[in-house]
Amino acid sequence: MVDIDELNRAKTETQTRNEFINRYDKFILKCAYKTVGKFISKDDDIYSESLIAFNNAITSYDELKGSFESYAFIVIKNHIINFLKKESRYRGDVLFSQLSNENDHGEEIAFEVKDNNSTMTDTTFEIMSLSDELKAFGLSFYDMVEQVPKNKKTIYYCTLIGEYICSDKERFKHFKSAKVLPSKEIIEKLKTNKKIIERHRKYIIMVSLIIGGEYENLMSYLYGERR
Repeated sequence: MVDIDELNRAKTETQTRNEFINRYDKFILKCAYKTVGKFISKDDDIYSESLIAFNNAITSYDELKGSFESYAFIVIKNHIINFLKKESRYRGDVLFSQLSNENDHGEEIAFEVKDNNSTMTDTTFEIMSLSDELKAFGLSFYDMVEQVPKNKKTIYYCTLIGEYICSDKERFKHFKSAKVLPSKEIIEKLKTNKKIIERHRKYIIMVSLIIGGEYENLMSYLYGERR
């Protein structure tokens, strides 16, 4: 749920706007993915165009337009569609089978951009997005399978540590920028055995990124492991 007060401040305060955009980074990527039907990395032009569109959505939004996220998705989608139309005209080719449609009144409406060969699910998108975050820590998502603790109690404690790291915005932000676990603080605050942190550092990092990144589908798997 968007914080309307923060959103309104973001309209006029540059720092608040930048923080707001950063927090919605995964949402922006997901909107781009849903529009073009394939995973979009931050190196893609479409990602840059999506950022521009989201920034415009902040400026133009008001509560009469309904949910901010629904509105932002429409703005991003329409912007990407227009971008792809311009790109296809510039290169003299057609990227998709259809560049426009008309409604019953003969009015042009936005076409559905999709890759019919795409089988990407929301879970797949989350895995690919999380993989990018893990790379910054020198880790691979597919190597993490071997890092899952065998003991349910250990999984529980690792998840508690992840929840603690994400419970404070500044703590989580520092964790992501410094690329290290706040081990000393965790031991002092949670009375955690130091060996748990040392032996399961990689798993705790992944858990923290999942919880802090609000990966809904991966969180369901994560909390399923605790049971």
